[in-house]
Amino acid sequence: DADEIESSRQSIPDAYSPCPCASGEKYRFCCKPIFREIMGAMVEAENGRKHEALKFIQEAKKRGGETAEVLCREAIVYSFFDKAESDRLLNRCLERFPNHPRANYIMGINLREKERFPEAIVSYKKAIENYPKTDRYHLNEAYNNIGTVYYDLKNYKEAKESWEQALFLLPSDRLVKQNLLQFIYANPAVPEKLRNMSPMVARLLEKRTSS
Repeated sequence: DADEIESSRQSIPDAYSPCPCASGEKYRFCCKPIFREIMGAMVEAENGRKHEALKFIQEAKKRGGETAEVLCREAIVYSFFDKAESDRLLNRCLERFPNHPRANYIMGINLREKERFPEAIVSYKKAIENYPKTDRYHLNEAYNNIGTVYYDLKNYKEAKESWEQALFLLPSDRLVKQNLLQFIYANPAVPEKLRNMSPMVARLLEKRTSS
């Protein structure tokens, strides 16, 4: 539907936009040449085909070298099959490329799963700081996830602000809409003042609900 089409469109950068890996290069001259290999690795890993996924990673290394993005994607592949190796690769990526946004984002996910919430917030914030401002899709993901950590901590103010920022970045994101509606605006545990919906948020939610 329209929301899914919009989200998919936003997930792929314009060729001349800053690359999401935060290299400072344009996407066309950075990660775009290995897009096929990276996406192939992700699809094969999600379908449980480790050998095929790693073959795509090796092809990406041949074409572009062992970049931050390739190392991070290799860690993601291993997360489906070998958590210890995935953690090793992710740590290696962050040691070599400490500002790589996706690696920090993945680290945030790992830390939240271990209920190390303050550290997860630090990782998500670093991802947000380093994703290009034009990368609305990945910034939306990071704000949505950091909002969830704040909610875990019962910091409803920060959770609301993070989820609203995620909504502004990508109004087609249904999960963000659901988080705001269910866990903030209709949640009696949240102070009444925080449950007030700004006119801008109301317009975005109304537009998406009616479309």
